[in-house]
Amino acid sequence: MSKRYVDLSEPINNEHFRYKDFIITREIEKNGVKKTVNYMSLTHAFTHIDAPCHVLPGGKRLEDFDLFSFLIGKAAILDVSYVQPTQGITAEMLEKEFEKCSTSDFIIVKTSFGRQRDSFTPEFWSEAPWLTEEGVKYLASLNPKVVGYDFPQDYGIREGVMRVDNSPTHFLLLAKDVLMIEYMNHLWELPEGS
Repeated sequence: MSKRYVDLSEPINNEHFRYKDFIITREIEKNGVKKTVNYMSLTHAFTHIDAPCHVLPGGKRLEDFDLFSFLIGKAAILDVSYVQPTQGITAEMLEKEFEKCSTSDFIIVKTSFGRQRDSFTPEFWSEAPWLTEEGVKYLASLNPKVVGYDFPQDYGIREGVMRVDNSPTHFLLLAKDVLMIEYMNHLWELPEGS
């Protein structure tokens, strides 16, 4: 049986309303050869990994983790694609999905919200489902190494200001040294039982 690979990352370009102009193009000449180089002026955009230092002073940085042991392995996919726009994802929803899984090292919370709203639009960010504090506490109780999301997982993200009371994934999971992969895409293309 051949393997099928699915790119779960967000495409990087200047069409994204939230990250517009984060990509800078420069012409570079070296040894008489000219080339165009594109690079991101900010790395906290599109699909990325959050480390504890993102919100916790003195928190671990990505280089403090053995990424091969953290990012390679089987994932528990908690499919809550039935959630509605602006609906909170509860501990009960996640627990019901986790009952079908055999691992908790790597957890992906799958809403497939990118099928309802394009992630390059303001509506994706303002109308997305979000994780309740109880839902985040349930995820933390599973002691994962990594949790990934295909939606803006904290209500505070839509407000543009993250605080302890509106961004539990950032302040509860990162405090437990759980890495977070934000803004994954195309999770609906993963086969059942992943």
